[in-house]
Amino acid sequence: MPTLRALLEDRTATLLGNLDTAITGIQYDSRAVRPGDLFACLRGEHVDGHRYVSQAVEAGAAAL
Repeated sequence: MPTLRALLEDRTATLLGNLDTAITGIQYDSRAVRPGDLFACLRGEHVDGHRYVSQAVEAGAAAL
């Protein structure tokens, strides 16, 4: 199971939290988040994913 550190290797990012957190999946739709997933907060043409951070956290997102 990859860690957040491994997924972000060679990428520029601002992070808070533990880089050794295990990530079980990556989702951009907060309704699809399962415990252990990374929720990618994306800005779209009509909707900003940052609006759904609390729903992703409630669903068990391990990282944002």
